[in-house]
Amino acid sequence: MGTVRNRIADTSVAHDGISEVTTTRSVGHPEHGMIYHPGLLAAVTPVHLHQLTPGRYVMVFSRRWYDATVSLVDPGAYLDDFSEDTEPGWAIVTGTGTWSFPARTATVPGPQGRVLTAATSRSNTYLYLLSSYDGGGYLQHFRWSPDRDMLLPVGEEYLGPVDADGQKVIFDKGVFLDGEHLVVVGSGDSDDAVYMARKPWGRVGANRVWASGGDRGDLDDPSWRYASATGWVASSTELAALPMTTLGPVSVYRHRDTMFMATVAADGDDRFAQVWRRRYGTWSPVAGTTPLGSVADNTYLGGTLQLQPYVRTSSSDLVVPCLTAVASMHEVVDDEVEEVSHTEYRIDVAWDKWTVSL
Repeated sequence: MGTVRNRIADTSVAHDGISEVTTTRSVGHPEHGMIYHPGLLAAVTPVHLHQLTPGRYVMVFSRRWYDATVSLVDPGAYLDDFSEDTEPGWAIVTGTGTWSFPARTATVPGPQGRVLTAATSRSNTYLYLLSSYDGGGYLQHFRWSPDRDMLLPVGEEYLGPVDADGQKVIFDKGVFLDGEHLVVVGSGDSDDAVYMARKPWGRVGANRVWASGGDRGDLDDPSWRYASATGWVASSTELAALPMTTLGPVSVYRHRDTMFMATVAADGDDRFAQVWRRRYGTWSPVAGTTPLGSVADNTYLGGTLQLQPYVRTSSSDLVVPCLTAVASMHEVVDDEVEEVSHTEYRIDVAWDKWTVSL
């Protein structure tokens, strides 16, 4: 009888192995991080994985290291001579460890100066990216063409700051789909309070109602609606803050009528992710936090706990795959002279299963 070897470890978060190949390689796990290449894709900070076909994804990331020199003692670390690109980036990756850049470029098309904060998907066809740009938010809508195996631009839109509660609200923190609507999440520039706005998911970049000859109401109206104390309204001056704050991006997951939002909180210089749950219209914090690094030593890389509901988990429990990306550095000592010879750097991408608490 022949023996069949299963390449995917029993401990893998994702059933197709995508979590294994995107986790940072280490001495104890040299099989991890098969997608990383010191010349072009040395390390990244993943934000979202958009599934194209089973086991094949578009991974979008907020920063990329390249032209790096691999450490001689730590396979996931690099010397300090690497280059860094902080424009929104993407790569097509598979659970078997193969990868390529869409349209042969690692950078998502768009204006320079964007900082990718969030992304979401509508099935495997539509991909939405939200970036912080020029004092506001920058929303991009792409469609995957399976015949051409390409991501095609559908629309883009700059979201300028709006006035509410005596401050500027900037919608550059999060994006998610809620039924027929695309929802963006913002925060106040004074108190970091969280706000939401929405529009029909197919109307990104549009500024007029469809000339359809009929009245489809809100689904055809391309204007933004803002979350107020009484519902969704046309005037941004009626914006009402949610009962939480965030110091960074947010990531959102919905399970039936319950919504979960991972925010960024602080304890001094340390940053950590705090998940909030909305049930029956009431928000409350979920017990437990996830460390994200520190602003004091630049180990915090500007992300949050990135919930990945479009990645299938290998667990039979009610869990959501999630990941974090945290920088680390360590000094290497030359034993002969007993002095520090150099410093090595890592971006530690780690996956986990976040248990859905209803």
